[in-house]
Amino acid sequence: MKKKYIVLTIVIAVIALLITLFIFFMNSKNEEMIKFKGYLFFGNSYCESHTISKGGDAISNWKCKLCSEEDDSSTTNVPSICFKCSKITGRCTECGKLLKVETM
Repeated sequence: MKKKYIVLTIVIAVIALLITLFIFFMNSKNEEMIKFKGYLFFGNSYCESHTISKGGDAISNWKCKLCSEEDDSSTTNVPSICFKCSKITGRCTECGKLLKVETM
């Protein structure tokens, strides 16, 4: 019976540690972590030219999927990531996919 309580305590401790690490990971604002989260959430595919659909006229509060910063948008069509994360990762703000670099 005592072994069951020890095993249960260890399992609960491991689960609590994993939850803590997950929360830390999701709230990290380090540039390398933002790039890693961009890869995890959106992959390595490139943004195709897409037409930006117009949303309705309403103030919409939205959260960046990479750095969790909150912002307001003047339409209901909100971006996937903020401009700062877009610059760090080289991703499209609308869809989150990688942007193709134009070379001359």
